[in-house]
Amino acid sequence: MKRKILAPLSAFALLITVYTACTRIDTTDIGNNLIPVVDNINTFDTTLEVITDNFLFDDTSRVFDSENHALGVIANDPVFGKISAGIYFNFTPLTYGGYPFITKDSIKAPDSVVLSLDFRNIFGDSLSNQTFQIAELQSNPGFRDSVRGYRINDNALNLGATIANVSVDFDRLNETKVFKNPSDTGISAVAGMLRIHLPVSLAQRFMDYDTSVYRNDTTFTSAFQGLAILPTGGSQNALAYFNLANVAKTRLTFYYKAKSLNGVVDSALATYFTFKNFRNLNKIERTTSGTEYANAMTPGTLSDDKLYIASSPGSYGTIRIPTLPNLPNAVIHRAELVATPIHTPGLPYQEPDYLFIDAWDSVANLPRTIQNDFVFNNSSSSYNQALFGGYLRNGKYTWDISRYVQGIVTRKETSYTLRVYAPYKTASVYVPTGVASDYPSSSLIRIDTAAKSNNVLIYLNENIGFGRTVLGGGTNTTNKMYLR
Repeated sequence: MKRKILAPLSAFALLITVYTACTRIDTTDIGNNLIPVVDNINTFDTTLEVITDNFLFDDTSRVFDSENHALGVIANDPVFGKISAGIYFNFTPLTYGGYPFITKDSIKAPDSVVLSLDFRNIFGDSLSNQTFQIAELQSNPGFRDSVRGYRINDNALNLGATIANVSVDFDRLNETKVFKNPSDTGISAVAGMLRIHLPVSLAQRFMDYDTSVYRNDTTFTSAFQGLAILPTGGSQNALAYFNLANVAKTRLTFYYKAKSLNGVVDSALATYFTFKNFRNLNKIERTTSGTEYANAMTPGTLSDDKLYIASSPGSYGTIRIPTLPNLPNAVIHRAELVATPIHTPGLPYQEPDYLFIDAWDSVANLPRTIQNDFVFNNSSSSYNQALFGGYLRNGKYTWDISRYVQGIVTRKETSYTLRVYAPYKTASVYVPTGVASDYPSSSLIRIDTAAKSNNVLIYLNENIGFGRTVLGGGTNTTNKMYLR
C-alpha cells in the first residue's frame, strides 16, 4: 500500500542574526553565554511547526547468540495490541570426539534432566504467570548453518513432539534457587535462573546415543536439532528476557547415577550441554488489528496528531519541517527537537529508554545519520549519545540538531524528512562530520548489503521488543511536537 512519507513534529531553534542597528534586543536567555558583549547582535527564539505521520517497520533485526532473547506474551495492551515471543535454540556437548557422560557400562540410571536459562529482566507486568510448550525441533528443516542469527520476523522452525508443558511465575524468576549439582557446586544457589525439568526419557536417549553421534557438530545435530519454548497461555501480560550465552546459568544438565571406580558405591554425577554455534531464533510477532496503533497507520490524514512508537519489531514516525529551509542565514545557538509522551494511566508497559532520530534520503532510498550532530567514534564503536539526546528527561524526549539546522540555513543543505523510532539496534548510514556540502547519496550504502567504513550499527535499547510510547504529533493540542 502506498503511504505518505511525512510526519508532524515541532522544532526549536535559537537564532542570532547580525543587524546594522546599534540597539541590542534579547528575547531569550538561552545561549546568551555565547553572545559577545557588543552591540549589533539580536537574539531570537523561534518555534517551527512540524508535520508528522505513522508507519510500520519492515523489521529485519537479528537477535544474535550473545544477546538477550524475549519470551512470553503481552496480549491485552489496549493501545498497541498483542506481542508474542518464542525462543528456538540448540544445546551441544562441551567437546566433541568422545562420549560426554561417564562410560556407558558405568551408568546405572538417569535421575533427571533440567533445562536452565539465565534470566535478565521483564517488560510489562512482573506478576504475569504464563504457560509454555517445550517441543523438540524436527530434523528437517533445521537451523541453517550459513546464518549467524535469524531475523526476528523469519519463519519459525518446524516442531516435532511436545516434550513438556510448564507454568512460569515471572515474579519469582529473580529469586535465589538452591539445588544439588554434584559436578559443579559453584552454582548450587543461584539468583536469576529459570529451571525446567524435562522428561527423564530425554536423558536416557542422550545416554543411549552411540559415540559416533558425538563425533562432531554435524553428527550430533543430525540426531538432535534443538528445542523450542513457545507461549501457550496464562496471564499473558509481560515479556521475560533470557541470555543463552551465559554457560554458568543457561544449560541442559543431565543428572544420573553411576558405579564408582571400585564398582561398589553409586555416585551422583551431572553432565551439562551448552548453547553455541549461532543456532538460535527469537521469533517475535505483533498482532495489531483493530487497535489505535493499527488505525494510526492508515493513510489519508495530512498530519497525525499522535505518533505510535513501538520498539522493534515496531513502528516509526516521520517528521517534516517545511518552513526550516526558509529561515534566514543566522548563527544557531541551539536547535532542539522536542517530543512529549502522551501517557495512558494504569498500564505497566514502560516507555522505551531511548528514542532515535535519523534522516531519510529519498534519492538513495536509505536512512542517514543527522549530519554533524550525530558523531560516531570508530575506536569505541559509540557515538555522542549524551549530547545528541533521545533520553526521556523531565517528561520529554529532546534531540540537539543545531549543526544540522546550521547547514540548512547557511549552506542551503537539504532539509530531510526525519524519522523517530525506538530501535533495539539501528543501521543508519553514517554521514561524516565536517563536510562542506550535502554528503552525496551515491556514497551511502545499506549496512546489510555491503561493508563500508561509513556504515554504523549501534545498540540503543537494552532488549528487543522492550518499550512503547505514544508521542504528541505536530497537530496535537496539548503535547505538540516542535522544533525550537
